[in-house]
Amino acid sequence: MVIGHSWSSIIVCGGLGGLSKEEKKKQGMEGGVVKLTFLTGFVPPENMSLIQAFGGSPPEWYDVKEPWVTCKDPIRTFYHDLSPEQTEYWAAKLRPHSYATKFIGTSSSSWGTIPSRYLICEDDRAIPVFVQEAMVKACQDAGADMVTERVFSSYSPFLSKSDETVDFLRRAAGEKV
Repeated sequence: MVIGHSWSSIIVCGGLGGLSKEEKKKQGMEGGVVKLTFLTGFVPPENMSLIQAFGGSPPEWYDVKEPWVTCKDPIRTFYHDLSPEQTEYWAAKLRPHSYATKFIGTSSSSWGTIPSRYLICEDDRAIPVFVQEAMVKACQDAGADMVTERVFSSYSPFLSKSDETVDFLRRAAGEKV
């Protein structure tokens, strides 16, 4: 099982093309990925970049100083449901990200060949619920086996709702929780 969060979900989708267990079996190989899980991640179709997924413009919370992008207000955008000590701690860990990578899509969408689960975070200020739902629906409409669950959490459910996130991941892996 491979887990993607936020922008890394695009990499997960593109980097696992041809690596599902079924695809590898057809090639006479063993192993392969049997499940994808997304924690409020970007799951666009093939060749769609993150900027395209946002309608062609960067989200309002981006602070672009090329070649880098950061978040204008990470506490309010990413960590608003954590304690003040935690918000300061995690915000201090953030580093600039390459802005150019936001314009690159992938040549494959592994959610089309690997069963997937998506955790919709209902209090996410970075990727609003309607955007998460629209991406999931587009995947499902394209034939993806993508099941959703919901949690009332910010952008970082593994920090603010860690028990619920672990339970989601365990269910995604096939455990009874």
